[in-house]
Amino acid sequence: MEHTNDADGHSGLPYHRRARGGLRLLTLLSLGIFALNLLLSACAPDAHQMAQQNKAKLDKEIHNAQVNLFVPDSLLLPIQTQEAALAASTAKGSDQSFQAAASGYSHLYDQLVAIERMTPDQAKAQTSSDIQQLTAALQSVQKQGFVEADQFAQRLQQAKQQFTQLPAAATTKDYFQLDRFVQAQTAAVNQIVPVYQQMQTVESLVKAQNAALGLNTTGPLPLDCARGSNESYFEADPIVNVGSGTPSPTYGYQQWPAQNLALFRAASSAEQYAALTALMNAQVSQLTADATTVLPQQAYTLLQNFQNNVQTYQQSGGTDATYQQQATQDAQTLSAAKTVSDYSALVQTLKQQIKAMALPLIRTQAQHDFKTLQALVNKGVAIKVIDPANGVGYPLAYEYSDPAAGIGDAQQRLQQAQTVDDYQAVEQEIQMFITNLQAMLDNLNDKTPSNQPHQTDLSLMQHYGIASGKVVIVSLSEQQARIYDNGKLVHTNKVTTGAPDLPTPPGIHCVFYMMDHTKFISPYPKGSPHYYEPTPITWAMLYSDYGYYLHDAWWRSWFGKYSNLPHYDPISFNNGSHGCINFPLSDADWVYHWVQIGTPILVY
Repeated sequence: MEHTNDADGHSGLPYHRRARGGLRLLTLLSLGIFALNLLLSACAPDAHQMAQQNKAKLDKEIHNAQVNLFVPDSLLLPIQTQEAALAASTAKGSDQSFQAAASGYSHLYDQLVAIERMTPDQAKAQTSSDIQQLTAALQSVQKQGFVEADQFAQRLQQAKQQFTQLPAAATTKDYFQLDRFVQAQTAAVNQIVPVYQQMQTVESLVKAQNAALGLNTTGPLPLDCARGSNESYFEADPIVNVGSGTPSPTYGYQQWPAQNLALFRAASSAEQYAALTALMNAQVSQLTADATTVLPQQAYTLLQNFQNNVQTYQQSGGTDATYQQQATQDAQTLSAAKTVSDYSALVQTLKQQIKAMALPLIRTQAQHDFKTLQALVNKGVAIKVIDPANGVGYPLAYEYSDPAAGIGDAQQRLQQAQTVDDYQAVEQEIQMFITNLQAMLDNLNDKTPSNQPHQTDLSLMQHYGIASGKVVIVSLSEQQARIYDNGKLVHTNKVTTGAPDLPTPPGIHCVFYMMDHTKFISPYPKGSPHYYEPTPITWAMLYSDYGYYLHDAWWRSWFGKYSNLPHYDPISFNNGSHGCINFPLSDADWVYHWVQIGTPILVY
C-alpha cells in the first residue's frame, strides 16, 4: 500500500497510529532514566550512611585520644561539643543535613589528629600554662579561707615536682598525662566557691522553712561575757555554750545543710562537686515548692510574733496605738485568707511590720527596764553595811550604783544608743545588773555559811546556763569566792574586792587573759590617793577591759567580809582593792592553775 504525504509534509499514516508510537518512545526513555538512577544510587554512598561512618571514626579516635594518648579534656571538649551539635543538626533527617554532618565529622577528625600530633615542646608549654592557671585558682580560694583547698595545694606541689622531673626525652603523651591531672585539679578548685555559695542558699532556705513552720532550731549559743570595752560591752565566751541545744530534726530537710557540708568537705574532684551541685539544685527546687505549702503556717507564726511584740511594747510603756491596729487588721486578714496569694501577701506585710517595729520596741523596753534597775539600785544602796572598823555605814550595793562600772555605764550606753543592736546590747547589760543585784538582795536572808554552796549561786548558774563546767562565783556582800565544777563546790576562800570609791564591776564575766610573775604599774599619778608603787604579782587573770583581774595580794593580812571597807591593815592598804578581786597567794595559785581562758567569773 502506498503512503502519501499531505500538503504540510506529514506522513500519511493516520494520527492515532503516530500518537501510539510517541508514547512508546517516551516510556522507553523514562525506563532508561530510572535504570540509570538505580545504577548511580548503587554506586554513590548514602549521605546518612556517610555521616554515621564519619561519626564512628571520630568517636573511635576520641576514645583513643582519651585512653591511650591522655589528651587533656580541655583540648577534647571543643571537639566533643561540636560533634554533639552536628548530631543534633541531623534530627531533621534531610540529605543536606547528613551531608553537612558527614563533612563536619571529617573536619573534626582532622583537628583531633592534629592535636594528637602536637610536638613535645608544644605539649610542655600547654602543661606549664595550665600549672600556672591551677596556681592562680588555688591562691584565690585560699585567700577566702577555704581549708578544702589544702588537698589541692598538695596536688599542685606534686604536679610541679613531676613537671620538673620529666626527662629531656619526654614525649607528648608524657606531658598530656600530667596536664590532664593538672586540669582535673583546676576544674575541681574552680567549683569550691560556687558550690559553697549554693550550700549557703540551701541553708538560707532551710532556715526560712523552719521559721515558716515556727520551729526553734537554734543551737547552743556562746555565753556573753561582760568585758566592758568601748567597742562592745559583751564578748562571746570561747568555751562555754548556753541554751537547750539543737533539737533532733523533725523534718528530713533540716539535715540537708549538715549532709551537704560533709559532702563538700569530702569532695576531691570536679565530678564530686558537680554531683553535690545537682543534689543541692534538687533540694532548692523542693524547698521552693514546699515554701508555698507552708505559707499559712508561716503567716500564723509571724502574726503570733507580732502580737507578742505589741504586747511587750505596751507593757513597757509604749503609746503608739498603730501597732495594735495593725495586729488586729492582720488577724482579720489571716481569717479571711484562702489563696496562696492571700497568704503570701500577708507574710510580706507581717515581715515589714515586725522589722519596722524592731527599733521602737527594743528602745521602749530598754528604757522601761532601766527604770526597774534604777529602783532596784536605790533599794540596794538604802541598805547600810556598818564597817566594824570605824562604825560608818556604807551602801550595800555601791558596786551597782557606780557611775563607771555599774548603772552609770548602762545609762551612758542607753543615752548613746541609736540602732537596734545598740539597744539590744544595753538591754542585755541592764538585765544582767537586775539579775545579779536581785541575787545579792536575796542572799542577804541566806544564813548558809559563806564557805558552803548558796542557793543564789545555783540559781545564777542556772540562769546563765553555766551549771556545767567550771565557774568562779564571787559574792560581794560576803567577800567570798565559791568555785564550782559541774554544779559542785570544789574550792572556797575569802577575797577582797573593790573599795567603795573603786568598786569591782558586778556581772557575768570570763577569764580573757592570764599572766604569771608580772608587775602591776599604777594608772594613777604619784600624789593620788590611789597611787601605788610597781607591784610584783605572781598570778593574774584578766576578766574585764576596765583593767580588773583576779590576782594574788600577798601584801594583805585580812581577806573576807568587811575587808573591802576602810580598815587598818598592818601590812599595806587600809581599804579594799582598786577594783580587782584579791586572793591570798596560795588560793590565787590554786585558782590560776584551775581556770582556763573562758572560765566564767560571776560577780554579784
